[in-house]
Amino acid sequence: MPLSRLDLLVSLIDPCTLAVDIGTDHGYLALKLLQKGITQRVIATDLRPLPLKQAQKTFAQANVFDGISFVVSDGLLAINDQPDTAILAGMGGDLIIKIITQSLDRFQRMQQIVVQPNSHIEKVRQFAFSHGFMITQERITFEGFYYIALSLTPSNRPIFVNEKLAYLGELLTIDDPIYFEYLQFETNRLKTILSQHSHADVARRQLTWIMERLDGQG
Repeated sequence: MPLSRLDLLVSLIDPCTLAVDIGTDHGYLALKLLQKGITQRVIATDLRPLPLKQAQKTFAQANVFDGISFVVSDGLLAINDQPDTAILAGMGGDLIIKIITQSLDRFQRMQQIVVQPNSHIEKVRQFAFSHGFMITQERITFEGFYYIALSLTPSNRPIFVNEKLAYLGELLTIDDPIYFEYLQFETNRLKTILSQHSHADVARRQLTWIMERLDGQG
């Protein structure tokens, strides 16, 4: 049975001293990191006070009060401590890029960044490579939607990646049945786009790349 989205994220996170869960929402990930001993401290952040109140309620119900801080913050802007690890999950790829960009020097000093974009994963991969982050792990699961999470490690060696690699990645393989199903889902989605917009060149290229990977050529 596929991992839940929450367990998928937890499986990627290395042991650390201080993690920041950016856009914590109900705080389930932050709570699990403390309960499993993956981190000693967590800062749970959100842009709005209401989600943080929900996260505080989650911790209170679990009777966990140590090692957790709740901060209203736009990314890291209101965070004084330097985290070892950051998690940005359940938000659009453009927002992930914006949050990292506005505090780029601090993210480049971390040991690990785990991201799970709900859209534009190709932009996130392209951004990561071009700004000196190595993608060390990619994992996928299905929970009503296909979720792909990436583990990034700063390398200070920006590299160029082509459009195909940014779209498909290189660490997921069709040996993973969920990834195979995801490629089939994307194939059908792109064929629908092309049936409605015959000049959709990006969709045409993406469909070609998927077929090459399914055929073992890419």
